[in-house]
Amino acid sequence: MPLSPAAARREVHHRVIDMKTYAREDGLFDVEAHLVDTKPFDFVPLALPKPVFAGQPIHDMWIRLTVDGSYVVRAIEAASDTTPYPVCKGAQDTLSVLVGEPLAKGWSAKVKERLRGRRAARTSWKC
Repeated sequence: MPLSPAAARREVHHRVIDMKTYAREDGLFDVEAHLVDTKPFDFVPLALPKPVFAGQPIHDMWIRLTVDGSYVVRAIEAASDTTPYPVCKGAQDTLSVLVGEPLAKGWSAKVKERLRGRRAARTSWKC
């Protein structure tokens, strides 16, 4: 069923997340995600003199989460092809605090809790 007609508006941000899950030969599972953020207009990120042009990625990031049969995180890997701030390249270290956590009810809250402290310790910039 389609949505109702939208009010007059203009696009200001576009985020695409593509996720795939793989069963590995060793019995583990990999969940891979690719996230890309763009804007339909040129802009300059806060505190950076370098402009980002319309349609260029602001974030272009890859994540691989490896879980076991009990849905416990066994490994996590992150790589960023494009980031607005240098600190964003530290996602690999920041996400490592999730190793050993179960993917279960409350996962989103656990991620926010665990990452909030890591980010605050590293920088005041959001990524």
